[in-house]
Amino acid sequence: MSEVSIDLGELNAPELIDAAREWSRVENAAAAAKLAVMAEIFTRRTGGDATDREDWWVDPDAAVAAELAAALGVTRGLALAQTHRGVVLRDRLPAVAALFAAGELSDLTVRKIIHRTGLVTDPAVMAAVDTAIAAAATRWGQLSEKKLEQAIDATVLAHDPVAVRRVLDSLADRRVEFGSPTDATGFTSVW
Repeated sequence: MSEVSIDLGELNAPELIDAAREWSRVENAAAAAKLAVMAEIFTRRTGGDATDREDWWVDPDAAVAAELAAALGVTRGLALAQTHRGVVLRDRLPAVAALFAAGELSDLTVRKIIHRTGLVTDPAVMAAVDTAIAAAATRWGQLSEKKLEQAIDATVLAHDPVAVRRVLDSLADRRVEFGSPTDATGFTSVW
């Protein structure tokens, strides 16, 4: 759409930091705009009357995914996942979507919010969760992934305890390891 060129050699260190911050904001806003466009295309193509599609050989979701994948140069699965995020932002998380569109939230934070709020089913509760998350989310950018999940889960828990995604700690830390430096030749230990 537009090209911007900056002579980075002309900028001092604080100006470079400011430029990085501003480009991050632009990147976030562009990602939000892309998801909004994808959601709109999806809604237009899949929201029509079923009789309009009775001669289709593929379902509307797959058709939209294929069209967007070709346009964006990504897989159909990625195109459909991004489209789903756009629809969720528009329909379930409008306050979060507004922050994302303003460049205030990163794509990673938005993906975590979408995933961690996915079990909320009541529209009134979802609206309250959206409002509460939007009020706090701009302060979550520097949290680790685990702390970000905990912050989102705490908000969901306050509004809908049943909708919190849970993983048993004992299962989350399970692992299998193969081999040890002390294994004899021809043998591999497993623990």
